[in-house]
Amino acid sequence: MRTEAVVEANAISRRFGRTQALDAVSFRIGRGEIAGYIGPNGSGKTTTMRAMLGLVRLDAGELRIFGRDVRSEFAAIGPHLGAVFDQHALHPDLTVRETLDLYARLLGTPGDRRRRVDDVIEAMGLGERAGTRAKKLSKGLAQRLAFGRAIVHSPALLLLDEPFDGIDTETHRHLRDLLRQLARQGTSIFLTSHDLHEVDQLASRVVILDRGRVVAAGTPAQLKGDAAAAGVSVRFQEPVTAAEVHAALAGVAGRQDIEIEAGGLQATIHPVAGVPVDAVATRLIAAGLRVRQFQPLESTLEDAYFAHLYDVTAKESR
Repeated sequence: MRTEAVVEANAISRRFGRTQALDAVSFRIGRGEIAGYIGPNGSGKTTTMRAMLGLVRLDAGELRIFGRDVRSEFAAIGPHLGAVFDQHALHPDLTVRETLDLYARLLGTPGDRRRRVDDVIEAMGLGERAGTRAKKLSKGLAQRLAFGRAIVHSPALLLLDEPFDGIDTETHRHLRDLLRQLARQGTSIFLTSHDLHEVDQLASRVVILDRGRVVAAGTPAQLKGDAAAAGVSVRFQEPVTAAEVHAALAGVAGRQDIEIEAGGLQATIHPVAGVPVDAVATRLIAAGLRVRQFQPLESTLEDAYFAHLYDVTAKESR
């Protein structure tokens, strides 16, 4: 069942000189949904986010947030947005509490402002640092404060640009749990990240972008289902060597893609892009290697990502 649309992009386009940053891009984000937006550098991710923040005017298409047109009604949209970037740009001389109180005032936090600031300090695990100036915080704690600043006014839509870059494991986990909680409470989240494992863990829907165009979209499970298996685990009835397996799989898997384990009785094999895993079994058996068990490995979002980018590149080279 589809939830109400918080963001609707219909064929949005933007050109900078000779560069087509966005080329008829369409996507939708529902209420309480975490949407992953992934692609190589220069694929149009940042341009999309800047357009959503009213910082870039589109050349064509329609971008609506909360049912309002971003180009003509952003004044009504902006107060309900929160954003976190890889560069947090905190005021260095303000304390944690002063920072949150300032933005609570500027953004019009509903209800008791002081209580809301206290709640955010606690939620971000910054209680012992409430009186610490931002310039004294570690990168992980500064990123927690940047998140707190973005949510202090309880935004309906949170925009995140590489929010996990370079932070410690504890903060990473804390922020991941926070995003899940916000989504359960109805906040919609737009997440761009090069950490595909994190996107796979968090996103309920993913858009893959390449050179300003959408090349694939769907749930992580759908995208992984479209991709070939990540590889295969093979058990042999008698020991084999890496040289024997490599000879059998010439053109199907490189030597570096073959891992021999358990005294030669087991191997993990990663076929080259575009090669179906059943070709591996066919080659091994044809070479006289006695296979006891053949188990395709589950694809990851990273496998799906590269499979779709490879497919686009292969089609364009024909």
